[in-house]
Amino acid sequence: MFWAQKDQPQGKEYYTFNFAEGKLTVNYNVNGNIEERDAFYFADSYTIKGSESINVVMTRPFAQLNVGVTKADWEATVNSNVNITKSEVIISKVYSTFDVRQNIFGGEVENCTDNAYDNMFVLVVSSYNEESI
Repeated sequence: MFWAQKDQPQGKEYYTFNFAEGKLTVNYNVNGNIEERDAFYFADSYTIKGSESINVVMTRPFAQLNVGVTKADWEATVNSNVNITKSEVIISKVYSTFDVRQNIFGGEVENCTDNAYDNMFVLVVSSYNEESI
């Protein structure tokens, strides 16, 4: 098993990975619009037969959602004297755990909410539940 991620601030971890269990746990109670929270994994059984190299494909356990507006729509909003100070995205029924060894998602969270300022928003969440789309 291989897991790659950037170091996270102590006490503000967006997710934790337990190598012993092969389990990823996501914390949706922290700001999610930080693209540096991306991660990659590889999990497979392999028998070492001496000195050798193998190629592996790393997989992202997260989906990234970008929400924005076209330049024309933004300019129309600005010209209408509407002052947008805050936007919000709510995603329903996302998962909070992922077992990378068995490829099993769990720990469904009812609503995942994140706020963004300006006209662009990036939120990284666990892979979705197809029934909630």
